[in-house]
Amino acid sequence: MLSGHTGSWGDNEILEQARIATMRPGGRAEAYLNHYRQGSGADVHFSVKQLMDEDQSVKAHITRKINEMVAFFENSGTPMSSMIGIVGLAQKYFSNIDWQYATGSLNIKWSVVDKFERPNGRFLLVELSCVNVYRWHPEADRYTQCVHQAAQNLQKPASDFNVSAPLNPMDIGSYVGLKPGKTQKFPAARNFKMISKPERVILPKLSGIPNVSGSGAVSSV
Repeated sequence: MLSGHTGSWGDNEILEQARIATMRPGGRAEAYLNHYRQGSGADVHFSVKQLMDEDQSVKAHITRKINEMVAFFENSGTPMSSMIGIVGLAQKYFSNIDWQYATGSLNIKWSVVDKFERPNGRFLLVELSCVNVYRWHPEADRYTQCVHQAAQNLQKPASDFNVSAPLNPMDIGSYVGLKPGKTQKFPAARNFKMISKPERVILPKLSGIPNVSGSGAVSSV
């Protein structure tokens, strides 16, 4: 018996296998992928503060980059009300794979609300927010490129027609009587916004930090 599929079955199967192999069941990455595949395009809300609480590598990177910019602003005489910027959070800074596979790279907007001292050190009160688009990048050269291409293809899905054909008993190696099977339709996948509304976080004010200029924003991949 010869059997096969047409349409978007292969693309859907690639994503399904990627989900099984790399994503924690019931996790954030799986939920975001499923939301993309279902195709509503509705916004998804998350918390940068929660991301920092659950990924210490991300927290350390954001803390250091904000401190670098604050040092630059202080040395240039910038008033605290104008201490604003963007921290580029590339995927290499994640240690929590569930978060990394859910959001990809992010650009975190920040502003200094207050600076204060306590017996255990100096601190910054900052406001953080983020808006990012959940999308796949088949144009990027990476070992998972086929997965990105499959995800992109599902934005314009084709119905799958399962077909089969029995062996020809009169001619070994050939098939006769092509028979159509079930038809499966896939929803059109859609990009969506991931939004972290402004929230305030206390960060340590680090000493000995070299000041740098520039926003440090990254492309979201």
